[in-house]
Amino acid sequence: MSCDTTVRIKICGITCLEDAMMCSELGVHALGFVFAPSRRRIDPRKARSIIRHLPSTVVSVGVFQDMPARSVLEISDYTGIDRIQLHGSETRAYCRALNKKIIKRLPVLPDDSTQSLYRRMDGWNSESLLLDPGSGEGRLFEWKRIGVLCRPFILAGGLTPENVRETVRLMRPAAVDVSSGVEAEPGKKSRDRIVLFIREVCG
Repeated sequence: MSCDTTVRIKICGITCLEDAMMCSELGVHALGFVFAPSRRRIDPRKARSIIRHLPSTVVSVGVFQDMPARSVLEISDYTGIDRIQLHGSETRAYCRALNKKIIKRLPVLPDDSTQSLYRRMDGWNSESLLLDPGSGEGRLFEWKRIGVLCRPFILAGGLTPENVRETVRLMRPAAVDVSSGVEAEPGKKSRDRIVLFIREVCG
């Protein structure tokens, strides 16, 4: 399966080789491996063994939250992940010190507006920003209150095959990030839901 859309697709919470290879074969652009507290947390040794089998076209992303920078770098180097995704209160200085390709989660608050998001996005010009109202909890936001943001970003939070087409149309993100929305159960992906999700993103 292939997708010609310019919107890239990341599937997070990969816990086994079978799911990783399935996602790769279906044309997913990036896979997320969670090293932060989560039901989908993966041991670095297992993540390393999976990442070694990924084709070069698939970007591997390690998800961390408020972990000492030294530990983040050790896991990053050991597993061979391509990018580091930070979901905590990490500062700009912390991100710069890692000297790695960074995706930084920016919390979307219940009362956020286009203007308030722009203010908080300002200054993160060297990293990719992930807008997420729930930090991996699958929490959906009323995105029509925000509308199109005139800068690249990754969109996450409660995305499913049932709502992603409309959300992409409203927000025009550079990429979408999904985990629970394409699962059969926590940590186990559903091929049918991934296929449908890709189709809906491709529109």
